[in-house]
Amino acid sequence: MPISIGNFKGGSAKTTSAIHIAADMQTLGPTILGDGDIVRASVKWSARGTGMPFKVVPIAQLAKEMRAAMYDHVVIDAEANPSDEDFKDIAKGCDLLVIPTEADSTARDRLIYTLTQAQGYRPPQSPRAHHQGASAAAGRSADAPR
Repeated sequence: MPISIGNFKGGSAKTTSAIHIAADMQTLGPTILGDGDIVRASVKWSARGTGMPFKVVPIAQLAKEMRAAMYDHVVIDAEANPSDEDFKDIAKGCDLLVIPTEADSTARDRLIYTLTQAQGYRPPQSPRAHHQGASAAAGRSADAPR
């Protein structure tokens, strides 16, 4: 299932959210995280210590990596401050768009803009993704780590 993490505001916890979502998705099946941000924070974070339990690659290498291995889930850490056209492509190219934000007036203004841009770009839910998500959720116990 392709999941994108995006927002028109920088510093909104997109990378942190992407890494945590990818870690959770990895418990359900093989997962890859594509880092689309200019500073490559996800790639740098994964290079520290023992790495991540999932593969992390720059967005430009995602297609090649996906040809080389089978992944059930793709998480995209989108660029900060994308153009309207890039955001449209981000929204259309996923089954789930996550828009992290903070609780302050500046973030609220950017959230309103982000949501306005996202309207009308709701991707169709694939039966396969819906079935996998329902099966995975049903199979996970209430006290299982997330």
